[in-house]
Amino acid sequence: MKNKFRGYIKKEGNLYSGFCVDLTLAVQGNSYDEVANKLNAVIADYVNEALTVDYKHKEQLLNRKAGLSEYIKYYYIAFLSRFKKERGHYSLIKLCNPAISPC
Repeated sequence: MKNKFRGYIKKEGNLYSGFCVDLTLAVQGNSYDEVANKLNAVIADYVNEALTVDYKHKEQLLNRKAGLSEYIKYYYIAFLSRFKKERGHYSLIKLCNPAISPC
């Protein structure tokens, strides 16, 4: 299992939304930090559930990859972030893997 999950956060009007491309999980919030914290919490809960309650289906649950369009968005943001250090409308986020290390 990976040490980190990949994701991004984008600003849409007054809201921020975050998306984990490795598990196809999404959240919304009022600030960048709120979304980052929510997304990490959702991932922690999801992975914990997959490794305990739904253990029989863990392979399926932990291999829910996003569609091609989300990966294209992710890598586009990764490309842009190499040249722009400030938070714009999009930014990458490294998300924790609670099965390996706490958030």
